[in-house]
Amino acid sequence: MQRALVVSTLVLLTAGHASAYKLLGAPWDPNRGPVPYVMHPDGSDDISDGSDLQAIRNAMDRWTCMEDAALRSREYPVELNDQGEPTGFNIWWDETGQEMMGPSTLGVGGGDGGSGVARRSGFIIFNGLDHTWTSDIGANPSMVDVESIAVHEGGHMLGLGHSCTDDQETDCLPADQSVMNPTYPGGNAQELKQDDIDGFLAMYEKTDPADNSTCDGPYRHGEICACNDDCIEGLSCVAQLDDTQICSPGGCDSDNIDACGPGFNCVLSAKPDDETPAPGTCIKGVSGQAAPPGTACGSSEFICGNLDCTRSGTADADVCFKGCQVDDDCDHGYVCAGILCLLDPDRLSIECPSGDGDGDGDGDGDGDADMGDGCGCTAQDTNQGALAFAAFPLLWAVVRRRRR
Repeated sequence: MQRALVVSTLVLLTAGHASAYKLLGAPWDPNRGPVPYVMHPDGSDDISDGSDLQAIRNAMDRWTCMEDAALRSREYPVELNDQGEPTGFNIWWDETGQEMMGPSTLGVGGGDGGSGVARRSGFIIFNGLDHTWTSDIGANPSMVDVESIAVHEGGHMLGLGHSCTDDQETDCLPADQSVMNPTYPGGNAQELKQDDIDGFLAMYEKTDPADNSTCDGPYRHGEICACNDDCIEGLSCVAQLDDTQICSPGGCDSDNIDACGPGFNCVLSAKPDDETPAPGTCIKGVSGQAAPPGTACGSSEFICGNLDCTRSGTADADVCFKGCQVDDDCDHGYVCAGILCLLDPDRLSIECPSGDGDGDGDGDGDGDADMGDGCGCTAQDTNQGALAFAAFPLLWAVVRRRRR
């Protein structure tokens, strides 16, 4: 069942079989980093062991860990407001009927973006009022399977429509040929089918033959890393201002402030001498938040929020200016360089450890005496950071209909 949608769609055909997948507006930009999602920690009222949230993680991985796909997803932890209530989540169960989905609707999903603007946010809502949910469909065949619906709604969140060849959705691939069929047949409908894979790769297939990234590493833009060797060629492992470490575009400087590309800010350190450009690093931007101090702002002074975009001789560029007298006047990760706060040069990137350094005697620094020489990196917990989410004008839903 379609709840509300205004978007042009495209029906594609490929040799050998008819494809019914539809693309919803503009896709996500993989080079901006993983698709962010934050789950309400309560999950479903019907499930108390956390397996409902794990089923959603599994569903997101089915899409974004697909072979040959460039797009990844990343879970962020929920934040609490001053009253101790969860906030900033974009995946949750509606247990009260506030979203007015109605008994025929199991869930809705979608995102922003359109008219050539890359998608920046998305959401999934499950109907907890009218349906009973399970994460063990084999033991509870009459209930609704969380992962099956999460896979379908996750497809909408990532940019896929229903697998139908007409706008009225009367000519659709059957559920055994596409998880994006608009109806749920019951039981386990978790596995992506060829039409789903074709649709996803039409948006997110890797275009660089040298891109050897996988969900297990090496990693792409915005993914958690421990050191530079964790990242694909051309990216560096950079400590962010919240102390997470992610793979970021390979550096920038005051002579090349646009090197970071979309979704990342070039944040500068002080010039080491009069002849050398001020070195910088690519810090991932957060939608709706101002760029941090020291960001090369050029002619885009609006990115600095309540800071001024001011020429700095120390950074040899126009930067978001935060004044200081001592290091303690600056935010974490910054030093006072003359009269303004600039990035601590020790945060430019994280090299892989060399030499022994770990005390295991094998000379590789990896902490494992049984491993061969090379770099050993221990990745951080991926559940770090927090994001805010905007309104979502594109809504899609899946309805429950057991008759085929």
